Amino acid sequence: MDKIYTESCTVFGERYNFKFVILSSIGAFALASLFHFLYDWIQVPLLGIFFPVNESVWEHLKLCFYPIVLVWILPWGEFFPRWHKKGEKGCWLLVAFSGAAVSVTVAGITVLTWYYTLFSGFSINGLWVDLLLLWIGIVLGQSLGLYVTWRSFKIYQWIAIFYLLIIAVIFGVLTFYPLRLPVFLSP
Repeated sequence: MDKIYTESCTVFGERYNFKFVILSSIGAFALASLFHFLYDWIQVPLLGIFFPVNESVWEHLKLCFYPIVLVWILPWGEFFPRWHKKGEKGCWLLVAFSGAAVSVTVAGITVLTWYYTLFSGFSINGLWVDLLLLWIGIVLGQSLGLYVTWRSFKIYQWIAIFYLLIIAVIFGVLTFYPLRLPVFLSP
């Protein structure tokens, strides 16, 4: 592949790795905690696209998706553009979408896998388990998302944007028209 695709969007230096993972994980976890209750406080049906409307596992996956996307997209313009190369304005945003796509996928799979393993396999459940799984999923997702930003190709960045849009549409549609599957049922 051409050199421009592999080197043009290098955003992070090594000393920012740990700091980014921890701070973005704390930010995503705090947003997820807020988002969990927001629909109960402001019961506008359209907000159900973004916030859980019931206690189903599916609705709670929104807590992995929207907060993580926000912590990847929002702060980049303020903190990170100085790290991209001259003449490449906007490159940081494309890289952010790649990191967000990986992060939400890893976090969602982690939470789902371990939730069903602990709940169904070992009868372990409770608020502390849910919060711990969310934290682990977010940290793993942010770590792998950051790793992908180092090796991100422009073609994958556009695929990441499309992927995130598809997931957002699916969340929106299935909020109003849930399937008759256990993952969509409130316990």
